[in-house]
Amino acid sequence: RRVWLMSHASLFCYRAFMRAPMMKPYHCLVFACIHIFTAQGLYTHRATSIHNPGTRDEVDAIVDSVFLSSGLYVVNTSHTELGSECASHQLAGDKQHTRWLFHSTHKTGTLVFKQLAEIQATAMQLTADFNRHCRALELIIPDEQDDRQVFYGCGEVKPTGVNAFRNIANAHKRIAQIIRDPFKLVVSGYVYHCNFKDGPLSELMSMEALKSLPIEEGVEFIANYAIEHWLNPMASVYSDAKAKQDSCIIRLESLTNSSASFDATVKTLYNYTAGGMTDDTTMRKMTESAKRLDLARFPDVAHATSLSHAHLTQLARSALEALPVKIVKQLQALRAKLDY
Repeated sequence: RRVWLMSHASLFCYRAFMRAPMMKPYHCLVFACIHIFTAQGLYTHRATSIHNPGTRDEVDAIVDSVFLSSGLYVVNTSHTELGSECASHQLAGDKQHTRWLFHSTHKTGTLVFKQLAEIQATAMQLTADFNRHCRALELIIPDEQDDRQVFYGCGEVKPTGVNAFRNIANAHKRIAQIIRDPFKLVVSGYVYHCNFKDGPLSELMSMEALKSLPIEEGVEFIANYAIEHWLNPMASVYSDAKAKQDSCIIRLESLTNSSASFDATVKTLYNYTAGGMTDDTTMRKMTESAKRLDLARFPDVAHATSLSHAHLTQLARSALEALPVKIVKQLQALRAKLDY
């Protein structure tokens, strides 16, 4: 057993050094230990860390500290505590002459953001298209702009789609976008697609094929796909929103940090998307209804794969350190572009 452990650790370190030369020896040692412990079932998340996102497991803390010290990410402290960044100018319009766009990129919190949009549409009695199959917005909006008040974009949302919404004539617009840290999106994407068939990626590589790859190769595949199809378009849309100052930006992390953070973020979102167009009673009902979507309160959600597959999530996190330098730099650049 000792020989097996030593050889497994040596192989992990060798592969990591070849693919990520920035790694220091003690970084390699930490991740090799995590890799071995998880592979042998010696490390498991405590129930408190899974069911209470406000607490983190010691190994999670080690992983984050290694990421920071190895240069995988540099934290932008001006944004780490921000729950949202909404356009500050006074919004015009009334319910009848306003159109709404909520949009997410795959693995940025699509389910929760869509449900937040549904809560508002139901409470305010708005007509909506929640885009079940994540069709491109530029294909939907021209056909439905006269019949729908609320639109939802998901999957691979591109600037052309958001601009199609901006170009709706004779209407005031309110836009809300949810984003996520690129490194965390890659981990989530790997774990999710190992367990669900969903979208174009699953047509390119099946669950079985993805799970059959060594985990480092699987995470690298997801990272390459995510950069091209999810992260670059998301960052471009975000940059447009910043330049135009016409959107409310929500960070998924602000919805998962704690119940207090979740509540504050939802309140900010609805103040932006519904402010001035509904009464206080309706606003309170919306924010109360949203609490059922808080993972800190209700963690048993199959779609939240980081909770339902915590073991695989930990393995995928450790595999980030083996990403090629080129991919790491791309992810770092996207973090900076998204103000993380």
